[in-house]
Amino acid sequence: MSRPASRPSFVPALICGLAACGAALGFVGCTSGSGGLADSAAVEQAAALSGEPLPIHEWTTDLAAARQTAAAEGKDVLMLFTGSDWCPPCMALEENVFSQAPASRLTDDFVPVLFDFPMKKEQAPEIAARNEQVQQEYGITGYPTVLLTSAGGTQYGELHYQPRYESGGAAAFLADAKALRAENGGTGEGETEPSVGGRTAAAE
Repeated sequence: MSRPASRPSFVPALICGLAACGAALGFVGCTSGSGGLADSAAVEQAAALSGEPLPIHEWTTDLAAARQTAAAEGKDVLMLFTGSDWCPPCMALEENVFSQAPASRLTDDFVPVLFDFPMKKEQAPEIAARNEQVQQEYGITGYPTVLLTSAGGTQYGELHYQPRYESGGAAAFLADAKALRAENGGTGEGETEPSVGGRTAAAE
């Protein structure tokens, strides 16, 4: 894949706000997914879990440390690539998913890591450089992109903002992430409440 741009320009950001832009338009911009992963029963089960919001500003930005924690605790890594202050689908994902309960239950199975590519916010140069390096390594071409990986860095799942998260919120996203993990050998050991899984026969 071609190397992603280091920062989105004003024009992609404007188009993104008008038409859910993405890599198909030939630039780094926003992405919106289609179809679901977890079935309705799994979403309902996730919604019944007790939990709290998981604000992205509280996430670590240190991937190496996150991987060490994941390996020590038998978890995987959830990597969010976002344009938090300019990309509408990114803002919607944060508002409808991570800022809602029970998003904190993602930490049952994952160590979340934030890779932000803002246009207005100040960002430490070392964090910006590290984010761009990881973005290049994984071939990220649009925001928001959520990658699910093993503690060792092997990617097995990818999620984007989907309309179903507007109605299903954190529970729908949680169910999707857990379903992908279950498909790829995650055990969910150590949960105090039933694990969430399930997948529709075909994406909607």
